[in-house]
Amino acid sequence: MAEKIATSSAIASAEWNAYRGVPLAGALGYATSVIHIYGLGVYIEPISESFGWSRATTTFSITIATLI
Repeated sequence: MAEKIATSSAIASAEWNAYRGVPLAGALGYATSVIHIYGLGVYIEPISESFGWSRATTTFSITIATLI
């Protein structure tokens, strides 16, 4: 039983070493895909004033743009 665990551990370790960049690429991809959502808060008021929209309309348009 201990030998089987050691073998499984070695296989898992080899797999993580072989595909080390995949979790990093996934995290980077997620971070860059959602960063605009966190940064738009300061621009809601200027966008609302520029287009003459309410705050609700502005945030709704951002929601639609995010879903597309």
